[in-house]
Amino acid sequence: MLIKSSVFIVASAAVLVGIAAAQPESEPLAWRIMKWSDADQSSWINSTLAQGIPTDLGGVLGGLAVNKSGLTLPLIEKKIEDVLRSRSPLELFTDKSVDPQKFVSVTAHLVASAGNGEALRQISKLLAMDERRFDDLVRIALISAESNRNPFSVAYLGFKISDPAMDKRIVAWAESEFADKRFADKGKARTSHLQRLWAEAMIDNYGGVPSESQWRSDPLASHLQSSEAESFHDDMIRFASEAVEKRTKQ
Repeated sequence: MLIKSSVFIVASAAVLVGIAAAQPESEPLAWRIMKWSDADQSSWINSTLAQGIPTDLGGVLGGLAVNKSGLTLPLIEKKIEDVLRSRSPLELFTDKSVDPQKFVSVTAHLVASAGNGEALRQISKLLAMDERRFDDLVRIALISAESNRNPFSVAYLGFKISDPAMDKRIVAWAESEFADKRFADKGKARTSHLQRLWAEAMIDNYGGVPSESQWRSDPLASHLQSSEAESFHDDMIRFASEAVEKRTKQ
């Protein structure tokens, strides 16, 4: 089966090279791939993973991980599972110089760096395989989310997975954000910024300002240290109300 699989991957790669060659040379590979069908994209991803992600293709795969997360991240996660479960993981690569353990580390971080709900869904699968090994991926995903989206919105997507291993890491991330000593000089302004982001995410999650019962049962508020959650309550409700009012005026 491994031999047949390798032949299929190599053949797929050859087809993709032919497709790429037919495209304008001036157009970057990443742009060309985005125009391909899901089937061709999947074949290219599997071929690239089988090669151990050559250096010149890493950026392209990273772009697909972010822009086509629903397609790309499950394929990467499956490759990680295959490598970890194989007695001869090197046989799963067409490039025999690949270090399977390093490959797992790099690709796991690639999944987390997508910083979205799909990343957390795939991380949940990895945590189920080896919670200790993939311990830090949730934090990496939520930190990555800060660059182009509301990380608290991504956190709520993570809570919807209903995975205790995921939940506790999301709460730990939030607690560390509010207590991050790197921003000690910004004090209350930093806390207010995070609370406003959280309030926006709550509005999306509950369809408006959270009720008292929703606040008490909120997966994040209910798991923060009780004294911290109580001190946040009034500000959070106020920020949520202001955000709703602002949205109605737009």
